[in-house]
Amino acid sequence: MIKKSIAVLTMVLLTFAGGNSLASMVSGLEEVRISTLSGFSLAYMMVKKAERKPFARLAAYGGEQEDAASGLLLFIKGPNGDLISNARVTYTLVDAHGAEQRLEAVFTGGGYATDVELTTPGAYLIKAEVDASGKQLVDRFLYVPS
Repeated sequence: MIKKSIAVLTMVLLTFAGGNSLASMVSGLEEVRISTLSGFSLAYMMVKKAERKPFARLAAYGGEQEDAASGLLLFIKGPNGDLISNARVTYTLVDAHGAEQRLEAVFTGGGYATDVELTTPGAYLIKAEVDASGKQLVDRFLYVPS
């Protein structure tokens, strides 16, 4: 299963680098947002539960992890076009009822990944806080699970 996850992430990374539509290339992968902040390019993807196994967020620390509803991925390119692999990324998700999830992302397969629970119907406010190469970036957007 890890090999399949790596293959999917590699495909996403190559697609992001090549500029093609991510959602059209990988089943179960939804392109959520592409944005530019202070010259940095940010590409967000959501991996649906049926198409994935949980990211190894806790496994990397020797723990067990339960299956989550979805996986949130962020790929970052610097102003020079190079992929950023040494950033610190924290996501905050707020559902329609105000319940908040604050999650640290783990760098894996070229992107910053975490498991997210999207069980409450309606829109989610997603805030990404990125510390990339000493630059503080904050991106906010609404996401409605399909």
